Amino acid sequence: MIANINPYQKVDVVNLTSEVNNIYDKSSLLQYINSLVGKTQITTSDKKAILNFIKNSYRIDKKGKGKNINVPRHIVYSSKADKSNERSIAVKNIVDLIKQSVMIEIEQNTKKTKKPYVDEYYRFYVPIRIGNNLYTIRLIAENQNKNNIFNIVNQVYMMSL
Repeated sequence: MIANINPYQKVDVVNLTSEVNNIYDKSSLLQYINSLVGKTQITTSDKKAILNFIKNSYRIDKKGKGKNINVPRHIVYSSKADKSNERSIAVKNIVDLIKQSVMIEIEQNTKKTKKPYVDEYYRFYVPIRIGNNLYTIRLIAENQNKNNIFNIVNQVYMMSL
């Protein structure tokens, strides 16, 4: 946890209830996330970071070979099917979620052999409401330039409240 975090600080819940009947197919979500790559920088609500979207994230696989991971595809397709509609709604509204998110955790990269250029991972959280359900969204970013502009590398891990 980051120093100077007030665990009692009230944060706004992002209400996505109006989206509950919208169905977003994966190809349109992928097209949307691709449209944000390299063009969008978003400041978090606590002003601790500026987040942007990258096309590829470099990693080294188990065989020691380097490869690029397509980040927009990873954002859209990496989820369990049990909350796929809710997750699709969150992906479609990712810009608003980032704007309302708060940096809570910084974790050292313990897998330097897989991602040697990443020193730390940053976790941002934001509460959302979809219908009568509350979820906490976790956004994960990495800093590749040692500045306050972080790259979103994984998104929308939904935890039910």
